[in-house]
Amino acid sequence: MSEKRIKKEKLLCKKCKIMILKKSNKKYRNQINSEFQKGSTKIEKLKEPKILEEIGKDFNLDLSSENVNEYFKNLEVIDSQISKNRITFFKNLKLIILKILRCNQIQEDDIHVLTKLEKSLLIIFLKKKYSLKSLDILTPEALNSIHNHSKFKRFEENIKFVFLKGIRFLEKIFHRKLYSSIRHHLPSQYQHLDEHQKIEYAFYGYYFGHLLEEVNLPIESFFRPRYFIPKNQKNNQRLFPKTVSKVYINLVKLSSVFKNDFLFYLKNYYQGEMKSMILNRTIQMISEWEMNYFEGGEDKLMKYMSSKLGRKSKSKMIWSIAEIKIASDELIEILK
Repeated sequence: MSEKRIKKEKLLCKKCKIMILKKSNKKYRNQINSEFQKGSTKIEKLKEPKILEEIGKDFNLDLSSENVNEYFKNLEVIDSQISKNRITFFKNLKLIILKILRCNQIQEDDIHVLTKLEKSLLIIFLKKKYSLKSLDILTPEALNSIHNHSKFKRFEENIKFVFLKGIRFLEKIFHRKLYSSIRHHLPSQYQHLDEHQKIEYAFYGYYFGHLLEEVNLPIESFFRPRYFIPKNQKNNQRLFPKTVSKVYINLVKLSSVFKNDFLFYLKNYYQGEMKSMILNRTIQMISEWEMNYFEGGEDKLMKYMSSKLGRKSKSKMIWSIAEIKIASDELIEILK
């Protein structure tokens, strides 16, 4: 038999295998969809493979510092790469903005070293960041108490921000430390999915598989809300949560393993990750200011500032440590 004929037969076998897997998965999808078409408020018990419900029994995700050091080393590498974007002209402005966002005490010298342009930029930034109607004089007293007079984020925005940070952290550690051991335990109906989707089903199976029989819901109900639903899961899109709400968090906290791991993240790693985020976003923001200044002088920079930080602008501002702490405290209250 020629080599060309052998390759052709192998390709046909591969296509047949994919078709068989798709057909076996189609029955499960149709079972889910029919419940919604009937307008049922309660989903009947779905025949999830028993192995998905038991996937977390023989495994344990270790979140000790030794086990997550690699993750934070990667963060440090990213920090150092971003820090290489040297800020030369607005160096003192960068330092004082970082101090304000980190809630460090501002001294007279921090303000004194700023140029007239840097002071103007700082006032524009603070007015937008803290929704201030006026801020004409920069003094240590005014800047150190600025967090007390600002409007804090909405409750829904807070819990969404912290929850998504935490669950993405757990997903990354799971992928690096546990997925290779669990991937072979996934039921056959998930084997045709791409690698990213397999990781998702393994992750949520690990944390929530044991709850499926108790809550009478499919595993997709525990997935973190997302804006994009993969094409091969469009038929199941009603199963995926639409947003991080109190109802959704009350559902996921039924898993004591997930709740304990999430609280462990908040206690041990959340603040460090957020400090890294503040540094990176501040450097990126001021680098853009410098680039506009070097390209077109003060006029171009002020036009850029008006478009990005003007009254009608909807640009997302950098979170401060004070806002980050309030947000985590509100989520902890729900999780407990």
